[in-house]
Amino acid sequence: MKKGLHVLFITDSECGSQRLVQILQEANYSIVPILISISEVMLSSLKVDGYDLIILDASRGQNHIHETNIILNTLGTEKPIIMIINDKTDQDYFDTLDIPCFDYLRLKDIYTLGRIVKHLLRESHLHGKLRAVEDEFKKEIERLTTTLASIGDGVITADIDGNVIFMNQTAEELTGWKQYEAKGRQIDTVFRIINKKTNEVLESPYSRTMRKGSKSGLRSSTVLIARDGSEYYISASSSPIRDNALKVIGLITVFRDITRIKSIESDLKNGQRNLKAIFDAAPISMLIVDEDMTIKNANESFLYTFDISSVEILNERIGSVFYCQDSLDIEKGCGHGSAFYECELNKALEEVILLSKPIKDLEIKKVMNVGNQEVERSFRINAVPLLLSETKHAIVVIDDITEYRKLEENLIKSRDYYLTLFENFPAMIWRAVCSKKCNYFNKSWLDFTGRTMEQEIGDGWTEGVHSEDIEICFRIYSEAFDAREPFEMEYRLRNKDGEYRWILDIGRPFYDIDSKFSGYIGACFDITERKIAEEGLRRYSLLSQNANDIILFADINGYVIEANDAAIRAYGYEKEELLNKSIFYLVNPDPKSPVGAQPYQANTKGIYYEATAYRKNGSTFTAEVSMQGTEIGSSKVLMAILRDVTERKLINEELKQAKESAEAANHAKSEFLANMSHEIRTPLNGMIGMIDLTLLTGLTEEQKDNLYTAKECAGTLLNLINDILDFSKIEAKKLTMEYIDFNIKDLLEQTVKPHVVRAQGKGLLLKYKADGKIPQVVNGDPYRLKQVMNNLIGNAVKFTDSGEVNLSARLVTKNDEYVELEFLVSDTGIGMTSEDMGRLFYSFSQVDSSHTRKYGGTGLGLAISKQLVEMMGGSIWVKSIKGNGSTFHFTVKFRNGNVAADILKPVVPVGKVQHPLRILLVEDDKINQIVITRMIQGTGHEIITANNGVEALQILSNENTDVILMDIQMPEMDGIETTKRIRKGEETTGSHIPIIALTAYALQGDREKFLSIGMDGYISKPIQINSFLDTVETITERLSGSKAVGMASRDSDDNSVNEIETIKFLTEYAKSMEPLLKGMDENINLLKCSIKQNDLSSIERYAHVIKKLSSEINATTVKGAAFKVELAARRGNITEAAEYFDLVTEEFLKYKKHIKSYKNS
Repeated sequence: MKKGLHVLFITDSECGSQRLVQILQEANYSIVPILISISEVMLSSLKVDGYDLIILDASRGQNHIHETNIILNTLGTEKPIIMIINDKTDQDYFDTLDIPCFDYLRLKDIYTLGRIVKHLLRESHLHGKLRAVEDEFKKEIERLTTTLASIGDGVITADIDGNVIFMNQTAEELTGWKQYEAKGRQIDTVFRIINKKTNEVLESPYSRTMRKGSKSGLRSSTVLIARDGSEYYISASSSPIRDNALKVIGLITVFRDITRIKSIESDLKNGQRNLKAIFDAAPISMLIVDEDMTIKNANESFLYTFDISSVEILNERIGSVFYCQDSLDIEKGCGHGSAFYECELNKALEEVILLSKPIKDLEIKKVMNVGNQEVERSFRINAVPLLLSETKHAIVVIDDITEYRKLEENLIKSRDYYLTLFENFPAMIWRAVCSKKCNYFNKSWLDFTGRTMEQEIGDGWTEGVHSEDIEICFRIYSEAFDAREPFEMEYRLRNKDGEYRWILDIGRPFYDIDSKFSGYIGACFDITERKIAEEGLRRYSLLSQNANDIILFADINGYVIEANDAAIRAYGYEKEELLNKSIFYLVNPDPKSPVGAQPYQANTKGIYYEATAYRKNGSTFTAEVSMQGTEIGSSKVLMAILRDVTERKLINEELKQAKESAEAANHAKSEFLANMSHEIRTPLNGMIGMIDLTLLTGLTEEQKDNLYTAKECAGTLLNLINDILDFSKIEAKKLTMEYIDFNIKDLLEQTVKPHVVRAQGKGLLLKYKADGKIPQVVNGDPYRLKQVMNNLIGNAVKFTDSGEVNLSARLVTKNDEYVELEFLVSDTGIGMTSEDMGRLFYSFSQVDSSHTRKYGGTGLGLAISKQLVEMMGGSIWVKSIKGNGSTFHFTVKFRNGNVAADILKPVVPVGKVQHPLRILLVEDDKINQIVITRMIQGTGHEIITANNGVEALQILSNENTDVILMDIQMPEMDGIETTKRIRKGEETTGSHIPIIALTAYALQGDREKFLSIGMDGYISKPIQINSFLDTVETITERLSGSKAVGMASRDSDDNSVNEIETIKFLTEYAKSMEPLLKGMDENINLLKCSIKQNDLSSIERYAHVIKKLSSEINATTVKGAAFKVELAARRGNITEAAEYFDLVTEEFLKYKKHIKSYKNS
């Protein structure tokens, strides 16, 4: 009997189930039957885990197929099922069942049940084992799949025919194919690769691996084309898959996305190229040296700075760069002497190369041999290690800081100078650093407080501040410090005697040379007396506030310090506005009053007068003024009492009609004066001329002084009459304008020069500038334009006590017919109010009649200027702030001028000197040599010429000269270096030749600079012969102690022109240049052909030749354009070279036109 068989019978027929049990027992099975009805199965969730066999009674037929389906779905397929059916059930019945996995037995074959059970149980056993193996296989597959999905590389496997079998997740992401989509497709379709450099489709890994039968890889430029067209650089390897018999059964390809690596490689290459470009184009000198300190590369900036070629320097030791004196003294050169091992630069570079330790901001000094002269230079060195071709190198950056160090030394000297100045300054000076702590007090402060510097620095100074003032003092100081704003504050400070004195402390932020905030600097003043006066005024004001008359108190200098309510009402000012105004401005004395010219007598004996007072709104009222000096406390003050007498003055209204009649008479007078202008001026000019002639005769010193005084008075009278006559001509409409060509920029210079002495006498800086867009020559009346500018500049200098006066001109508009220019004259003088400006341009009018006394003048200048400007098609106006200077603007229209008219300038002849000098002219410009030589020879002096400093030194070694005229900018050796060498040579001889600088610029500080290097004076170009002779006379007198050069009489008003000799020599010079001009034409044509042929080498060669020829004929603009063509060709930029070639031809045509005009003239 076989072991017990757990059988589940599902049937509604108990008899039927018993029959089945009996049949199985007869088949030798031990049966453990479990019976459950069909309805129970339908109503419950049946568990089948504990049964070996399930028998389902489905003999009821097709009418119950729905129930049968439910039961089969409930049972599942885990256990063997035998379904008993009746003999009439057909195949359609089975097709309608959801689960076909069962055996069935018809009722007629029921006796075979035992055999069927035996077969099912055996199959169930085998199925169980197979299922276990399959489960284990599935687990292994899952582990392998998980592993392949987890790696970062893409994996694809294919069968022997190249059909995809497997893809991991990375492969899906890179190819764009899902595994289920790719499975069964050819690997060439899924894994498409190309050569990125050539876009050539590459052989697939399948074909190559199958052909070779071994592992294969891809090229470095292989790109995978994804399904959506995306591209990825990949590295891959493909290997055949072999079975146990080593037969190839498929392929596996493992690949990786290296796009980012490729990008990094590309960036690295680009970076290397960029670094090379930066090295080559860097504006600072750079070298690459190897372990032996040998130069392997140098950039363009280095070659330019050290004036050396790469051929000369490559593979030379770095010491040769600096022309190091220690290296030159050794036969084998740099690196072979004992000094080499002590060389600071050598030690530092060894650390960079051998230890990979960068150096930063290493400063060295080298004694260099330049032009056979030992010169000490300072350099700042930075270096970093560099690996080239597996060999250690260093990049060295060299910055020549010699001039910077000299500037630094000068700044230190300047600082020491100002510290010395502060020490001796009468005011109390202090200085604070950024932390708000004071680090300096001058001697005046320490003397006042009786304390030492150590006691005062930091916050120590506050110990002397009164306890009631310390809090507000600190608040003002800190708030100003934080805001970087100026401050003023008053506080009480204890002096060395223990007495508290009132102090006015004025502080200003201080910035260093790099504009970096460095703290504050301040000055303190003892204002105790003023405070006492203010307290006294406070008491006086209590008495004066209710008075009906105007009461003003002023300090000893005349500035209002207190005013009553009546004054505020009368003048229309706020009280704060009245304070600190001049009392003489508010109560301006009537010019007709006998005491009007002496208002300061009030302080001594008191005065009483009638005055015109000016309200804030510009209106006036007449007042009787009583002014008396008095004392308040220990301070002297002025007290003025004013009474308005305007109503009393109404009785004089009839004077208005008289004034109108006077104006009519004045007009008739003006017309008369206009007709009489020549008759009036002629005798005055004769007087001045006769005085000049008499001065040339033998006179006593007293006679000379009298004549000079007479000449000055006559000149003043002539200027006054000229103003009146001009005004009269304007009123009579008889003033006409001339129209001649003139150089506007030269006119500016000529206008400014006469005012320089007066400006310098007042300590003013007088400057002028012209817009570069202004045409060189215009057509109009230069004399009237100069008259307007002279008037405005004269007024600016007159009314300015400190600061500067500026004249400038700019282009407003230009067309084919005319040019409109705007001129500005600005100053830092007394300024004006809006009411003042409203009266400016009227006849016989000034801002304030008090100024008439102080500054003089007729009051006609601005009125005449306004008329002249309007006659020249322009307008004039002014902008000003009281106390902050003024700026006068005026516009003028000119016709377009002829440039050729400016080529030759008149030479004013002068008389022969009594004692001719031998003069050496050092000048590189040929035309300037000719012009200056002719001008000077005309005075009787002998002149020899040199083209540069080298030639000058040669001449001086062989010949004697009395004076040297030295140009500043010259080739080979400039004027400054030449002067230094001359002075150095004179140290041994004890002699001294006067040297006068010739410069095209007359900038602020030039004189001091030239004198500091040993020159005795300077003259600005173009040379004015009178200025030259005066300078030579002054210098020779100063050096010899007597009048060594007798000068003939020179009349600066003589306008005759000696043009014949000048034109003759310029024409001869033009003829001598004809071969050079021909050579220029030929080379310009050759350059043009080279540009058309894109021949960069020829372009550079011909441009260089043109540049040299331009130097010989002094064609500066042509030379500059040719140099730009040469540089463009050297850079390989043919387009830029062609553009600058057009400029060469344009400038050369202009030059030839000028030369032609010389010959034609």
